[in-house]
Amino acid sequence: MELLIIFALAAVAFVAYTIWHVWGKGDLEDHPAYRQARMKEVAKHFAKGGKPFGEPLGGTSHGSAYFLNTQQLIDKNLADGSMETIIANRLFLGQHTTQRTVKGKKPTLQAGLVYAPNEGHLLTVAPTRSGKGTSHIIPNLLNYRGSVIVNDIKGENYAITKRWREEMDHKVLRFAPFHNDSASWNPLDFVQPGIDAWENAAVLADLLITPTRAISDFWDNIGRNLLRGVILHVVTYRPANKRNMAEVRRMLADTGEELAATMDEMVNSEEELVRRAGNAFLTRIIHDPWPKRVANVA
Repeated sequence: MELLIIFALAAVAFVAYTIWHVWGKGDLEDHPAYRQARMKEVAKHFAKGGKPFGEPLGGTSHGSAYFLNTQQLIDKNLADGSMETIIANRLFLGQHTTQRTVKGKKPTLQAGLVYAPNEGHLLTVAPTRSGKGTSHIIPNLLNYRGSVIVNDIKGENYAITKRWREEMDHKVLRFAPFHNDSASWNPLDFVQPGIDAWENAAVLADLLITPTRAISDFWDNIGRNLLRGVILHVVTYRPANKRNMAEVRRMLADTGEELAATMDEMVNSEEELVRRAGNAFLTRIIHDPWPKRVANVA
């Protein structure tokens, strides 16, 4: 009898402890035993081919992010619920399929084409030759009506979609530096004589100067300042057919009398900022003759 009473008290204590620590004191989803059981169920679900779509069943203790199921995508206007047509002027992502289970009925598959939100960033990651271009990039270039910039190393996207995009009244430009039929763009067109000319020349110079990672950035700054002055000098005083980066490079690569003539033009320029750049450079090289200091610029 005493043994039975002790066992009963132990059972009551266990139940009370469970109620207090699992249901009373904390959430069930936070209890280690529950989490372990839940993980086993999820593992079984994955093993059967299930996918982690839909809101988390165990609460949000481990995060609230989840993959939308097909119906949720349709409700949020990210899928059309049809496999027949592609919505115009939306970025197509692919096909989405989830299993729908209705009590008392045989499970069915719900599928739809999925589109990106109107705003946001997209990242597609897949191995080489896995179909990123044929299944994602090319369909969007054929469907999307907005302007696009494509980093097309092989030229495949241009070859396949050029005519179609031209038929949509788009102006298609192909920049291929190693081909004679490449389109071209003159960055010096960005620098126009006027109040903002020096700042615009500085933007180009900052893009072109490669930092030397030296202890002192003295010569980096000298080279950058000289490049700004030469760019502004070319834009201001060279004839229209020579207002380009080729002329800038030629002037920086000059030696001897040609270099002296360039410096003379700059220090006597009517443009004050050009004069300053030329004088600053000449002052520096008088104190430290330039061995190969300007090579970084040219």
